[in-house]
Amino acid sequence: MYRYNKDELKQSLTIEQVYELTADLGGEPIMEGNTFKSRTICHNPAGQGSYKLYYYDNTKLFKCYT
Repeated sequence: MYRYNKDELKQSLTIEQVYELTADLGGEPIMEGNTFKSRTICHNPAGQGSYKLYYYDNTKLFKCYT
């Protein structure tokens, strides 16, 4: 059985890697400094959500503003 430390994994990801993953999932992200916004892939089909899903590199967290 593999054991992963979610905090280590989260901290190891670069903003570019998270951006690419979000793009691969259909979020169509737009970079804005040390953050980016994308379509709300958290609860909409790819390409249909509004640009209200933000990723903040300083906290390594997503925030959905819908």
